[in-house]
Amino acid sequence: MFRRFRSYKKTIPISGDKTISCCFTNDKPNLETIVLLNGSVFHLHQWDYFIRFGFFMNKDFNYRLLRYDYPGTGNSLTFNPRWEIWECADDLNRLLTENKIDKVHLYGISKGTLVAQAFALKYPEKVISIAGWGWFNLCYSRLIDLKTVNEKRIRLLELMKDYWILPLDKEIYKKLWRLTLSKMIFKRYQRELNIIHRIVAFYIKRLFYRIIHPTPIKIIHDWFWYALHGLPKERSRFRRMFKRIYHLPVLIQHSENDETLPVNMSKELCQLIPQAKLSLYGGFYTHISVMFHPLQSRKIAGEYLKFLKHL
Repeated sequence: MFRRFRSYKKTIPISGDKTISCCFTNDKPNLETIVLLNGSVFHLHQWDYFIRFGFFMNKDFNYRLLRYDYPGTGNSLTFNPRWEIWECADDLNRLLTENKIDKVHLYGISKGTLVAQAFALKYPEKVISIAGWGWFNLCYSRLIDLKTVNEKRIRLLELMKDYWILPLDKEIYKKLWRLTLSKMIFKRYQRELNIIHRIVAFYIKRLFYRIIHPTPIKIIHDWFWYALHGLPKERSRFRRMFKRIYHLPVLIQHSENDETLPVNMSKELCQLIPQAKLSLYGGFYTHISVMFHPLQSRKIAGEYLKFLKHL
C-alpha cells in the first residue's frame, strides 16, 4: 500500500559562503532519523524513487528522512567547494547540529557510503547504524584498477571546458551527454549504441538530468579529480580508524554485477569491519538501478528496514 508523507526543503548556512539545501520527510521529532547520502555529484532528488517505492510502500517505515545536496551541487551554494572526504563529514555534522539532531542512521549509495564511513569514523558517537548500496572501499586491494577509469572520465569532462562554470541546463546537458556521459556509462558514444542500448540510454538520459542539474560541469570534474588524486592518500587513515566503529551495526548491500564499483570492494570491506552483514544481489541489479527501478527499490529498502527493526 502506498502511503504519503509530508516533505519540505530548507537552506542551512554552514560557514562563510557555504549553504546546504536539505529536505526533511516525515519530520516528527519523536522518530529516529535516517540520513540519505547521495552518490557522486547527484543531488537529493536521486532518492525520489527509492523513497516513494522503497520506503513509502513498506509497512515497517516509521522514520524521519533527511537528504541534502553536497556543497556545490544542486541548490547547495558555495564559491569554492572542497571535496575532501573529511570535509564532507564535517558538513554533515554541521547540518545535524543546526537541526539539533543528536544521533542518526546513515544510508548511502556509492560515494555516499564513503561519506557515511568518514562521518562514522570521525563522529562515532552520533551514529546508530551504517548501511548502503554499492559500497566504496578505500582500502580495496585493487583500487589502482579505478585509476584508469577516473583518468578517462576526467579527460572526457575536459572536452566541456567552455561550459565548466555555467549552471547545467538542458542545452549544455545535451552536449555533455553526447560527448561524455554516454561514453562514461555505456563505454561508447551515443551514435555507436545498438537499438536496445539507445532505448535504455534515452530513459537514463532523462533520469540523469533530473538528478544532476544545475550542478556545473567543473564540480563534476573536480570530484573525479579528487577521487583520483586525493582519496588514495586517506587509505591508511581509514584503515587505522575502522576499529572506532566495531560497535556499530553495519549492512553492506552490493550487486554482484556492479561494473562501477566491483563487488570485491564490499567483500574485502567485511574483513575490515568484522561485524558487517554482507547482502549480495544478482540478476538485473546494477550500481544505479535501485535508484530508478521500483521493484528493486522496494526490495533493497525492505531489507534495510528489517535490518533497522532488529537493532
